[in-house]
Amino acid sequence: MPEMLNLGLAEPATGNPGYELDLGRVLRQSFSVTWSNLLPFGLVGLAVYSPALLLLGLAAVLPVSDDVARIMMTTSDLLGRLLGLVLAGALAYGVIENLRGRRPAIGQTVGVGLRSGVRVFLVSLVSGIATVVGLVLCIVPGVIVYCMLWVAVPVAVVEQAGVMEAMDRSQNLTAGTRLGVFAVNLVIGVLVGACGFMVYALAIGGVMILGGGEAVPASRLAAGQLAGSLLLIPLECLQAASAAVGYYDLRVHREGAEVDELVSVFE
Repeated sequence: MPEMLNLGLAEPATGNPGYELDLGRVLRQSFSVTWSNLLPFGLVGLAVYSPALLLLGLAAVLPVSDDVARIMMTTSDLLGRLLGLVLAGALAYGVIENLRGRRPAIGQTVGVGLRSGVRVFLVSLVSGIATVVGLVLCIVPGVIVYCMLWVAVPVAVVEQAGVMEAMDRSQNLTAGTRLGVFAVNLVIGVLVGACGFMVYALAIGGVMILGGGEAVPASRLAAGQLAGSLLLIPLECLQAASAAVGYYDLRVHREGAEVDELVSVFE
């Protein structure tokens, strides 16, 4: 399988370079960590997404025209995508704290996400562009690049790495185990996508039914979108947590890192 990026590191220098990501363990830990921290992670997600949710709430209750309400909904969607990067950064810390046997504090978790926000955004932006370029070339290269850069965000947060360094480290950590990375993302992606479709279909469908089959005002659609967004926060947390669990698994089992070393930078 040809490398689509050449960022400086081809193989892990220490530990067990032949280690391959344990699909079952990563999935189990992703679900377990998310479930056992459903309340704190959910509150973190609620706090992070609050600006986008507030905008939807305003579109639902303010006496504005349909056009204005739709603009507010679109803005909320774009803002939510950016805030999702903050959530991924915040949960990278929270997940590893949990895996080392500690209860992640909500304030500290959100704080880490906010402090890492700019770095995470830049890493995600460059990684996203690289993935899109690969998808345009022939889909498969895009999937390869995505798997290579899967743990770039946790690297940027935990190791406080810059953009190229985080991409370098992610390429290094995932080398030789990208089939496992793909499998984890396939399972999580199908689950989140299917649940997201059903939740939004039920939420929007319920709004339309309440409207009696008539033309539904944009404000009611905003209310349905708000309800769907709130219900999907746990799944957003699961998706963000899976990358952090994968990073943890690779650092500990491939590089032999001590668990406490992973978040020592925050103490």
